[in-house]
Amino acid sequence: MMVCEARCQVFLHNPKAAGIAVGNWLRKHHGYVDAAPDLGAPRHPDRPDSYLWRHAPTPPDGCEHYEKWCIVRHPLRRWESYFNYTRRWEPEIAGLSFDEFTAARVTWLPKQVVYVQASDYWIQVENLQAGLAELGLTDRLEELTRENVTGQGVLWTDWSRARVLDHFHEDFHRCGYRLPR
Repeated sequence: MMVCEARCQVFLHNPKAAGIAVGNWLRKHHGYVDAAPDLGAPRHPDRPDSYLWRHAPTPPDGCEHYEKWCIVRHPLRRWESYFNYTRRWEPEIAGLSFDEFTAARVTWLPKQVVYVQASDYWIQVENLQAGLAELGLTDRLEELTRENVTGQGVLWTDWSRARVLDHFHEDFHRCGYRLPR
């Protein structure tokens, strides 16, 4: 989560939806600062599925009246990215199949609807530049680059697809994505 006092805006960082790239760009060109000093803090030890501080969906004290916004991503592409990202950083996950990972971790990635409900405005990552322009964030748009790219290429089975569709069902509707057939 990032705050810009001058614009009275809060960027709610929805994980696996361009947050690292956009956050770096906002910090460099638009005066946003990290809302919590402990961004590297681990998850709560008794709740491994809890939010990292930077992914908290609630604005910090004193910013409740600020315009809040977030970025959303197609739920299936977001889940693929989460799988690939987690495999890079957690050795115990690297050997799991996509189905095994989905069975074990589908509840660990927050639903995007949490961020949409907390926001005044949300942007689909597929329309990122137009959405940022609507917020008045147009300076140096050409310098907004993809970062933390984790690739695609996962093997979906009928089971994993059904499980992810079921768990993130509301994200499709609230975020403006069609359910695949």
